Amino acid sequence: PNAYFFISGEDGSILRCNTASMKLLGYDRAALMAMKVFDLYADTPYGISKAQNVFKRFK
Repeated sequence: PNAYFFISGEDGSILRCNTASMKLLGYDRAALMAMKVFDLYADTPYGISKAQNVFKRFK
């Protein structure tokens, strides 16, 4: 199965995720749901910029 997330359009928080996303990223459900989509990108200028661009497309 494919990994998927439901993301809040307001602040990028992860509202729901499936088991495949937990296995792929190595986090349990509670940890993922405490994150924002930006937390899943590398903490580099490119990673942050990429996360912001992805988030803008879904707003």
